[in-house]
Amino acid sequence: ENTFAVSHSRAGEVGRKRDGALSCGAILPGTEVRILDPDASGHGEVGIRSPYRFDRFTHAGAVPEVDGFYPTGDLGFLGPEGDLYIAGRKKDLIICHGKNVHPQDVEFVAAEVKGAYPGRAVAFGLDDAISGSEELYVVVERVTGADPTSLKLAVQRAVEAEVGVVPRRVEVAEHMTLVKTSS
Repeated sequence: ENTFAVSHSRAGEVGRKRDGALSCGAILPGTEVRILDPDASGHGEVGIRSPYRFDRFTHAGAVPEVDGFYPTGDLGFLGPEGDLYIAGRKKDLIICHGKNVHPQDVEFVAAEVKGAYPGRAVAFGLDDAISGSEELYVVVERVTGADPTSLKLAVQRAVEAEVGVVPRRVEVAEHMTLVKTSS
């Protein structure tokens, strides 16, 4: 989800489409984007270097970098106009303690919890050297007036009941703070 902090569409502009992907917009000032290990068409993993990088869950930058760029896990390319296009995920499966977890399943369950804003959740995995596995993290937007602590607990319980994995951490965000695209 770091990619959203480095590119945005220009106000009033209709998103461009190229090679089946929708433009996420121009790269923000002060931010650099590099396509890591690009194929012949220039598509590869999106790498970023930015003061806007969200590393709250990565223990102050413990995520490995490639030539100074953070590998986002997003697959994409840069258009000739300088826009960033996201075409998918490098790995769209979280393997948490030997269990295959589809982030879309977790997001659906989390967004259905009372107090969560429908359709406004994100799930992702991060490698944990201590456990030797990926750990599941969830961010969910809350409806106005919903108690964050109660919502965190309810999301943990719902995800465990439906998916069979307890998230390592659940964070509650205010509505419209998770930026989303069609991809």
